[in-house]
Amino acid sequence: MVYKKSELRREKKVAEILDLALELVAEVGIDGLTVGALAEKLDWTKGALYRYFRSKDQLVAALNGRVIEAWAEEVEEVLAEHAASSARDRIVAVLDRFVDLAHERPTQFGMVSLTMADPRNLVAHIEDATHVPAMMELLGRIVRLVAEAAAEGDLAPGDPFGRTLQVVFGTLGVLQLKKLTRFDAQAFDTRGLAKRTGRDLLHAWAR
Repeated sequence: MVYKKSELRREKKVAEILDLALELVAEVGIDGLTVGALAEKLDWTKGALYRYFRSKDQLVAALNGRVIEAWAEEVEEVLAEHAASSARDRIVAVLDRFVDLAHERPTQFGMVSLTMADPRNLVAHIEDATHVPAMMELLGRIVRLVAEAAAEGDLAPGDPFGRTLQVVFGTLGVLQLKKLTRFDAQAFDTRGLAKRTGRDLLHAWAR
């Protein structure tokens, strides 16, 4: 596909906006991410920012999509590194990388996990949920691994998609306990607990 210079400039500018938006989330949280606050950080008018994102919904969705795509690239690197391993071992490697990314990039993890865990619809309109295809593509990569592990005989037959949701969000869900580490770091070793969660589920599904 041939891109016009104007399209490339717009893509570059959108990337810059999202980088600053992520910085703003790190500073003030998701509730502080408003079109006005971001425009001020950019030293723009609101009208100028509306040329790229017409609402906070669009902005949040685009930001989530950017984070998910970055994590998907990490997954592909892990899978390339473990290409000779069994499907089950590749699932473990991917889950471990998710846990490590949550610690290495806490703002990114917080952005995605809040969007999933917050009972509010942070993206109110389905048509604005542009991050969902990226999420489904990433989950689909793991669904195929789960199905492959069953075909290899390492897992009993079962629903690959349902199992993917359980193992991915079960693993990431444990990380929500991180704020409790200040009370008892050993008991709330979320990094270790999260990695064991994935392994325990895979063990439960073994033949």
